[in-house]
Amino acid sequence: MKRIFSLIATVVIAGSLTAQIQVEPRISLVAAMGDYNLNYDKAFLFRGAAAAATGFGMGADVTHPIGLIENMDVFGSMDIFYNGLAKDLKADLQADAPDAAINYNSYVNIPLMAGIKYYYVIPDIYLKTYVKGGIGLNTLFISDLGFEQPDLSQTFSFKPSVAGAATFGLGVILAEKYTVGFEFMHLGNHTPKGEMEEIKQESLKGFDISDTFQPEELPVRTFRLTAGFLLF
Repeated sequence: MKRIFSLIATVVIAGSLTAQIQVEPRISLVAAMGDYNLNYDKAFLFRGAAAAATGFGMGADVTHPIGLIENMDVFGSMDIFYNGLAKDLKADLQADAPDAAINYNSYVNIPLMAGIKYYYVIPDIYLKTYVKGGIGLNTLFISDLGFEQPDLSQTFSFKPSVAGAATFGLGVILAEKYTVGFEFMHLGNHTPKGEMEEIKQESLKGFDISDTFQPEELPVRTFRLTAGFLLF
């Protein structure tokens, strides 16, 4: 009998917690900021810049109320952001190597965050707003950058990089269902280490980019506009 009561209590508690959990899927327009957006000619990735174009993303927040503090939730989130290479840098690279077929690199960030979210209702217009802040980890992936010419081919391959991250944002909740927000995210300082493979006159040479080019630290910062909806 005690086991039955324990099982019932467990189910009730789990159901209560689940009922308070809110899931918010969302899409994002992701603008690169600072050095993540800057273009330092052909050596961009090895001089602490990325020349990242405006991109897009998708992800979700999962929130749960803090029982002792009114109008405040804890949240956990996961997103994936994609940013291509800026058009002006593509044009510069092609102008420097007009006979080359170029495979341009791109950037993918996967931030995992946890923090708090505070809600406030503007009484005169009954508009529900929120402010949020959190910390976590971000993994940066850089795809290959390659140059193919008749007598020479070069491919730069980059290793994933993990760094601490932080986020701060604010937004509104419309009709108790739809969300629109703005968020500044510092996605960590990364060093794009990897290898270069060069094929010239049937010879193959591989070496470490960090030893050869000594890339500078790349701070990844973004500003994003989000749109989502509340599932529960």
